[in-house]
Amino acid sequence: MNLEDSPQPTLALARIGERYLKDLQTFGRLSSVGPLNLADLTPYAVRRAVFIIEYFTLLQTRSELRLSPNENLPFHYNLRDWPSTQAMAGYCGSDGEVTASSFAMSLLEGWDLRTTRTLHARLIKAALWRAKDHGLSSALALLFDLYHAGFSGRDELREVAELLLLGRCSASSDDDMVQRFLNGFTPDAAQWHSLIPATDWIRPVGDPQAELVTPLLEQAAAAIQRVRGAADFDEWNVGQIQLHGLLLTVSQLVMRFCGTDRLALTWKTRLAQWEEIEADAFSFLSMAAIPILPLPIWDQEARSMQDLAKTYRDRGGGNWKRRFCQERLRVPDELRDLVLDTPEAEVPQRWRSLSRRVIRPWMAAFRDGSEPDDIRATSFPPDKLVSHARIQDAMRELEVEDPQVQVSLVRRMLATELDTSSAGDQRIIGALNDAIAHASAECAADERLEGFGEIRRLHSAREYGAALTKAQDLLRAYPYSKGALHSVARLHEIRGNLRQALDHLVDTVALEPMDPQAWRSLAGVLHQLGNEREAELAAMCGGLVRN
Repeated sequence: MNLEDSPQPTLALARIGERYLKDLQTFGRLSSVGPLNLADLTPYAVRRAVFIIEYFTLLQTRSELRLSPNENLPFHYNLRDWPSTQAMAGYCGSDGEVTASSFAMSLLEGWDLRTTRTLHARLIKAALWRAKDHGLSSALALLFDLYHAGFSGRDELREVAELLLLGRCSASSDDDMVQRFLNGFTPDAAQWHSLIPATDWIRPVGDPQAELVTPLLEQAAAAIQRVRGAADFDEWNVGQIQLHGLLLTVSQLVMRFCGTDRLALTWKTRLAQWEEIEADAFSFLSMAAIPILPLPIWDQEARSMQDLAKTYRDRGGGNWKRRFCQERLRVPDELRDLVLDTPEAEVPQRWRSLSRRVIRPWMAAFRDGSEPDDIRATSFPPDKLVSHARIQDAMRELEVEDPQVQVSLVRRMLATELDTSSAGDQRIIGALNDAIAHASAECAADERLEGFGEIRRLHSAREYGAALTKAQDLLRAYPYSKGALHSVARLHEIRGNLRQALDHLVDTVALEPMDPQAWRSLAGVLHQLGNEREAELAAMCGGLVRN
């Protein structure tokens, strides 16, 4: 994002805007895996999405905030603030400038349509807008790009792509298909939203159409490569979750319009390999969708990945690594040599867990919007948890008295090593799961209460260096804690570390936009840095917060 009149080098508000845009898209991507219900959408929309749109609108009005044309983001129109001269669908930059607020409004409006199962009507109009000038393949590419950008769900992607392909099977050319859908409608942007595509001319699928499904297969191959090339754990996890729906959609459409017999051998081979990759991607989704499981982390995934890699290694052959990475999608390209050659190696920080950039939409999609503040970076040691009253009650229920066995059971539970298909392990899981969760929550609450108390004590004694060290320790333990983030920022400010304070305040308001005190702190630091205009805008952004 660009903020035209903001002084260099901070551009703090543009950085926050980029975070907000990623936040919106991540929620859309994570909620694409199935139907979206109003009850699931409302908490996220009310608390975050509406504020983000107002944030964009304010900065566009006061400081010419703009989306960078280099990002080439896909878009479709909305009915709230879409200019009559703007393309109805396409890509930011190449198809005209779209404001950040309009882009965000299109996302939000599309999600609302998904809750009533009516988004497909808008998507078919977006696809036809693209097809009339660029052809069917480009229209299909836009549909897949909109899916990847968080605009649509798996069901809408499949339904609209299927309708386009049915139309093409019933027409003599791409242009003929478009004209039949339009049925005399004038391709005018100002009236495009009122288009009702004609479909009574579409015939059942006749002969297999291998050439029509090739663009779908190319989209699937590109999506797999995009996940393989992930730059961090955020993109790896979110990409895997979305990939399952995309591969399933492509597989269904290939079977619907062609089958495998007419495919070129290369595509036939890939399609067979993708069954395993789809299963790998589904494992990410299934783990995310179980509320009682902890947040995904690389170390947890690495255990099953190493077991699978060992199977390939044991089969022998000098090309086992290439075969493993080609046939399965369990290790990203960036970590391939590191983790396969040196299994005990420690991965870079950005690969260890979900970052603050995606935690809010991830929690909204899979944990009912629960606050992430009390999520600990690592589990408490089993010997600390085992003495908790709830866990001791569970141990009595299991008739386990030996302290060492008790610790071992808690350790296996925390490492998710128990076998859910075993009746004995199921009994242990049933007895200990809630008890461990309760004990962990109480220990976390006590630890955070003690930590913030110590920070306040050190602050009052003007021991700011020691207070900062304590706040940083607390933030490492609870990386999604708004309070810990804000404490680190304020203590950096007190000690004159204004750049570090600014970075942490950007993180704070990106994680929790609805904190007016954080906005005031941000405005104050920007003022001290001499960025008066941006400080004034930050104060205005805080004024958007409503109780």
